[in-house]
Amino acid sequence: MRSNPRTLARNAAVTTVIVSAGVLGVGGEASADMGARVTYLCSTPDATYKVVAGFSATMPTVAKAGQAVRLGDVSVTLEVPGTLRAALTRSPGSRADDPLSGGTTGAVRFATTMSEHGQTVDAAWPTFSLASSGAAAGGGRPVVLRGSAAVPGLVTDGAGTVVWKADSMYLKLAAGNAASGPAPLTCTATSGTTLGQIRVGVGAPASRSPRSSRPPTSPDSSTARAAGTGCSEEPVGDINRDPRLAPPSTPDGINLTPLRVLRPGTPECAKASGFGTLGKLGAAIPVGAQARLRLNVGAQIDLQNNFRRSYTYGHTDPSPATGTALGFGFMPTRATVLTSQVAPPGGTSDVANIYSDFPKDESLPSPWDTWGYIRSFVQLKVSGIAVNGVDVNVGDRCQTDPLPLDLKNNFGNDQVGRSSLQFGGTYTGKINIPGFRGCGAGEDLTPIIDATSSGPDNSLRLESSVWCNPLPGEVHSCVDEGEREPRTFTVNPGGSVVATMKPFVMAGDLNNPDTGKIQCESASWKISFKRGHYLSMYRIASITGARFNKCVRYPDNVPTTLKASALPWSMDAPADNSTPDVYLMRLAGVYLTASGTDGCRLYFNKTGFDGSDMPGILSDYALDAKHDTLTTDLTSALTVSTKSQCDSSNSDYSAGAAWRLAGTFSYKPHQRITTP
Repeated sequence: MRSNPRTLARNAAVTTVIVSAGVLGVGGEASADMGARVTYLCSTPDATYKVVAGFSATMPTVAKAGQAVRLGDVSVTLEVPGTLRAALTRSPGSRADDPLSGGTTGAVRFATTMSEHGQTVDAAWPTFSLASSGAAAGGGRPVVLRGSAAVPGLVTDGAGTVVWKADSMYLKLAAGNAASGPAPLTCTATSGTTLGQIRVGVGAPASRSPRSSRPPTSPDSSTARAAGTGCSEEPVGDINRDPRLAPPSTPDGINLTPLRVLRPGTPECAKASGFGTLGKLGAAIPVGAQARLRLNVGAQIDLQNNFRRSYTYGHTDPSPATGTALGFGFMPTRATVLTSQVAPPGGTSDVANIYSDFPKDESLPSPWDTWGYIRSFVQLKVSGIAVNGVDVNVGDRCQTDPLPLDLKNNFGNDQVGRSSLQFGGTYTGKINIPGFRGCGAGEDLTPIIDATSSGPDNSLRLESSVWCNPLPGEVHSCVDEGEREPRTFTVNPGGSVVATMKPFVMAGDLNNPDTGKIQCESASWKISFKRGHYLSMYRIASITGARFNKCVRYPDNVPTTLKASALPWSMDAPADNSTPDVYLMRLAGVYLTASGTDGCRLYFNKTGFDGSDMPGILSDYALDAKHDTLTTDLTSALTVSTKSQCDSSNSDYSAGAAWRLAGTFSYKPHQRITTP
């Protein structure tokens, strides 16, 4: 599957602040040194092998107070015995002394930790892709594989030494162009487990006292707003400790670690827009908001159940909204409502808490949905009332007491695909508006205001934009790239279309005529679009049917039946469209089965790092709403499942091998798709 480069960079930045629970605060100056050789013992059912991993990284020698120490890319060199390489990659029935053709590829993941002041946390290093420099030789000679990846950094909470250490290693290898085998080999570190360390000088202590989060006024302040935006590095401080804003309960069976010492998190900004609906009037009032956030200031995890909860907090600027409805005897009534984020009754902090639940490792299966929760208290103030064009003076103190605001959004799951807080989403919730007070100038109009507004039958729907960082030079900077607006879709007429492709092709290597390939005379997908205005980018459509006609598997020239399963597959539009009328879609939940007349059966989906089957994801499919086409992305792939059964030496049929779909679907009838 192809990943958008911006998405990869952004995920790396997010991981930087996620992983350092318990060792984060505001840092001082630092000197860095990372370089190590770690010996691992890897055991198969037949033998035990020694594998040596070398680590190297260039790290900054000075860190500014309050900013992350960026580790950048870590390079890995793996020295693997040739006998182990053969044991992991050799085809069934071959002899141990048979020469191995092609180079070696694979993936490795290191369980690493960071520790400071007696606290140890998961360093959350990513999976490294590996490749050898040339063809492998026989005779058991060692194979050297190399790879690199961007790893998380940290911000420390004061003077001391932060130490990275290695624990277990999970290794997967493959011969030639094949992907890795069905399951990783678990290896144990035996020596040299200290990877590197940073000596941190004295820095300013982190502020953790609750405080109001108003934007600064000095343009020279370190928390000054990004030029031309409503965005700043505010808020700073802490999550809101008021128990009325506590996180929601976890799913049954989840046992989270304690919440450690908090860290400053990453400053972020977001815009939101949507509608508040007054139940008594049946009227929708447009609302908007500008939020300043601190992303991932803390985390709790359940390693056994692959579950993580992150903590974020923020503050929203007061947002006035004006709407018109029929009230006061079915007369046109206009009013302006100012929504202000406030402290709970008797509380001291007015910040909102934002929680997110998601898999700790998305390369492994998870039964849990990804959720986002916003919890705060707000106060409503009414002004500018006019009934049938006549102004009604309600004074300047017509307002409610603080009321709880509890919103949530489902960011998906393994079947429909997942997203996260910083990529925006649709938050919804019910609101119980308490009675107003102080309404009227000389005449008490509070009962009339209550009669039209107060009560439990009110709701709020907010569409969040993609978040941005208020600092220049950062990934998705508000300064460099501008703030994103909330993004929704209008689809008309909606309903089902039939998309056809002639021919339909999927292959291991589309540029190699000798590769494994399935070609069908035609394919038809039934795509069902939602209909309406202000539709979320998530599940905007789904594939409810798929047929493949007269298929042949090459290079064997075997008639093959290709079938889709686990329908419907979901379709999202998570990426901004840089070309007018063209939207990059993500297909999730994809499963295909190819059954040849020779008994070869191939299953295509996504392969988890542990070798398990997961729903396939195909990204960056270009939907051209003007020309009614859907074009596949040639770098987005499905992988061969471990349950596939095929008596062939073709590496494209081996578990984990990547197959890509190629071509363009044309569909009808026409769908008018716009982003209002």
